Amino acid sequence: MKVNLQNNNQKDNLDLGLLKDIRVIFEDDDLVVLDKPTGLVINAAETQKDNVTLQDLIAISDLLEDDDTEYSEFKDRSGIVHRLDKDTSGIIIVAKNRVAFENLQDQFKSREVHKVYTTLVYGLIDDFKEGESLEIDAPIARNPKNRQRFAVVESGKPAVTKIKLMKIIKSKNDGDFSLLECYPRTGRTHQIRVHLTALGNAVVGDFLYSGRTRSKRDRHMFTRQFLHASKIEFKHPVSGEVLKLESKLPEDLTVMLDYLSN
Repeated sequence: MKVNLQNNNQKDNLDLGLLKDIRVIFEDDDLVVLDKPTGLVINAAETQKDNVTLQDLIAISDLLEDDDTEYSEFKDRSGIVHRLDKDTSGIIIVAKNRVAFENLQDQFKSREVHKVYTTLVYGLIDDFKEGESLEIDAPIARNPKNRQRFAVVESGKPAVTKIKLMKIIKSKNDGDFSLLECYPRTGRTHQIRVHLTALGNAVVGDFLYSGRTRSKRDRHMFTRQFLHASKIEFKHPVSGEVLKLESKLPEDLTVMLDYLSN
């Protein structure tokens, strides 16, 4: 999607073409899996009244089956099964009917859905070699000192993320970086970003968690956080077939990798 979706006051003139511009990874009668671009907010909310959201676009489309129930979470969320942060790109699932929606939600709640995120972090992880994996098991809650952030808090909700080191990048001018695959076992808000920050290796371009000094220094180089929902595996909500879907790194992230690697 190449259209600017931020602060455009287009709520009264929504263009269905914006939804059609989003790449479809998989679609059938029960669901559609989209390749969300960075900058697109998922859910409509009062705080997003001036921004076009994915939920707004679905609401003006004929994507969803009619649901004659007075209220259902399926209707309330416009079939969107899970969430991604605004600046995280990649795979998002939308159910077309209530049966599919509820089945997929149950799979998420029972941790039957396997997700993979690709991310680039600042620095090297001690004694961590390419191809090796480790697991971060640290509870997460809202940061009591800054309510906009989350943090590892002893009294927080359980959160587990497995990470695998894919590549070490040594930039001539900008230091060392680590390219990771992350496998969240739970689904806490900002989980990957918080866990990697607690490890001492914040996500590149994540100006909420990477610190004021680094954020100020890097804003000219990184326009958004390097976090991409790259793979997902789940059972089709009707047929039970196992679906394994993938989204390639978008161009802005591959350009960033090329820049740091040279």
